[in-house]
Amino acid sequence: MRFRRLADVLFIVLAAAVVISCKDDDKQESLPSLNGSIRFSIPTYISPESTHTIKVRGVTHPEGKDLGFYWRVFPSMAKNDSTNFKSEDGIFSFTHKFSDTLKTYTVYCGIFASGYYSKTASASVTVVDGGLDRSITEAGLGTAGDVKFTDPRDGKTYFTREIGQKIWFRQNLAYTGEITSGSGDKFGAGIPYDDAEAMGDVLGMFYTHNQALNVCPEGWRLPSDDDFIELAKTAAPDVEASKAEMIKGVAGHFMVNAKFNGTRMWEYWPTVTITNSTLMSAIPTGYAIVPEEDGQNTFDGIFSYAGFWTGDTDANGYGIYRYIYVDKPDLYASSGAGSLALPVRCIKDKQ
Repeated sequence: MRFRRLADVLFIVLAAAVVISCKDDDKQESLPSLNGSIRFSIPTYISPESTHTIKVRGVTHPEGKDLGFYWRVFPSMAKNDSTNFKSEDGIFSFTHKFSDTLKTYTVYCGIFASGYYSKTASASVTVVDGGLDRSITEAGLGTAGDVKFTDPRDGKTYFTREIGQKIWFRQNLAYTGEITSGSGDKFGAGIPYDDAEAMGDVLGMFYTHNQALNVCPEGWRLPSDDDFIELAKTAAPDVEASKAEMIKGVAGHFMVNAKFNGTRMWEYWPTVTITNSTLMSAIPTGYAIVPEEDGQNTFDGIFSYAGFWTGDTDANGYGIYRYIYVDKPDLYASSGAGSLALPVRCIKDKQ
């Protein structure tokens, strides 16, 4: 994604410096390699001041000898650290506490042995925070007219606003607990972006349509497609709007020029004028695909796409949703099967 590019460039520069510092380039080219490749992982997004233990594995010495390790977190560490490794059954680990500065860091690991070409690997990690004006800024939340609502199920707080004849959530729902369907079935709700727990309170959770139908707090519900049409008309009363059909020229009324860790989320396009006049404060969170069988969740469209479930279904029983693109001025409608997961905005009628 775009906001990682600077960190990636810095990593390339630093990684080159690390390799050069280990051995002379000409000598390295003629050396044999250690066996295997470095494997380690860390969540792509983490909370401020969180501590993570990273396990390193995958490399062995061809002669069965001991290996040397170093690690570094850039830019927070000024130099490599080769003293903080602990071995357990051939797996080496190191522990690091990240700062509360909201930015992208690069974690490096190097493995070396005398007479062999060293191995290196890296992973990027971004510190995020879902608090007001932390990772997401300039979203226009908490302004005059907003009312806070606290979800009694988990204590999370959302800004709401009376718009037309409804009260709308101005943020994506972030509930992660158990929900109960109309038939009494109980199941878990939602996944965070990139399966990183820290992102749940930043972008909200992604829900399948079945989950979305049942996930709003008591007294709230999933908006119908007619509710989205009504919302569009509060900002553009003269638009022609039909149920589950494209509404021309209103996308910018839903978008807000928010930033993620300082990076603008909706890229500028001359075809779209962003006004956020519906007060939806929509940010481009993308969408997720959740396999019905065991498999890996996939995510796409962040920084270019925002979609929201409605409570309606099409003739095939698929959930209808509304969505907008970064470079398109219109509000589109489509329907998705059970594997599609999107954000949710909850609403209720004015008393």
